[in-house]
Amino acid sequence: AFMWPETVEDPNIDFNLVSRSGPQGRTLVENAFFEELKKDHVPVDHYAAFRREGALGSVIDAITTQAVCHTIRKHKPNLIAVHLVDTDHEQHSHGSGHYLSKAALTNVDHQIGQIIKATKDAGIYDDTVFIIGADHGFTSVYDEINLRPFFAEAGLADKVRFYEGGWAPFLRLLPEFNKAQDQPKLDAIFARLMKNLHVIRIVESKDFPSVIGLPRYEDSDRVRGQYLIVGDSETYFVWTQDNDTSRRKRRRPAHGHGYLPFHPKMYPMLVLSGPGIKKGAMIGHVHNADIAP
Repeated sequence: AFMWPETVEDPNIDFNLVSRSGPQGRTLVENAFFEELKKDHVPVDHYAAFRREGALGSVIDAITTQAVCHTIRKHKPNLIAVHLVDTDHEQHSHGSGHYLSKAALTNVDHQIGQIIKATKDAGIYDDTVFIIGADHGFTSVYDEINLRPFFAEAGLADKVRFYEGGWAPFLRLLPEFNKAQDQPKLDAIFARLMKNLHVIRIVESKDFPSVIGLPRYEDSDRVRGQYLIVGDSETYFVWTQDNDTSRRKRRRPAHGHGYLPFHPKMYPMLVLSGPGIKKGAMIGHVHNADIAP
């Protein structure tokens, strides 16, 4: 596993190159595999220095790719999971149309080519299946709507908590919220918001499992509120101290992912190639939960 998320302490991985945040910033875990790579002159020990100097993610991905190729040639593992990070980094910073984002895609294409060549050098190319995928799409957002004035006008701004501005913020009812007195005011706010063209839906906790695949707020400490206010893919919701409720331009565009997965802008790519894979076939829409098995 190379820079693969959630693998730091997994004892089932024979060769695990992974980073972890600590007092010195994000560094590679110096396990036995790290020491082996360093001894074999793969520059993994330069990773932290590159990060400290603000190196482009392409440099980090180059180190990862060199480690992958070396390991393929030396060990011929049965399964390799590789996470190359720069395409995500550049698109978050600049948007998917920026030249640095396009350069990151070009670089990762070259790095995939290096990995494929390594399997040929190791004599395992004809027996290797390649799966190239991602965990999300990307889009840019240039407009926002401030939701705080709607609640302030009704006297509820201090009785609710707004979690994480964006496409679909959670709204939590605080202990100060009086169900008998305040619920009609909240319902009136929701009715008003639903008249806005950029509000798609307001989802209640009881509907979280069926609509967005999350537990109810009452059943999980990971769910941040009893309501989810869902906007369109081109509008962020914010909570700021001004009283302007019009849709307005953001001071800086937001480039990201995390919108509800049914939107085509959030679809990631998936390419499979190798023995047992039908050449040229189109398999249509795939759910991420189906990829691992």
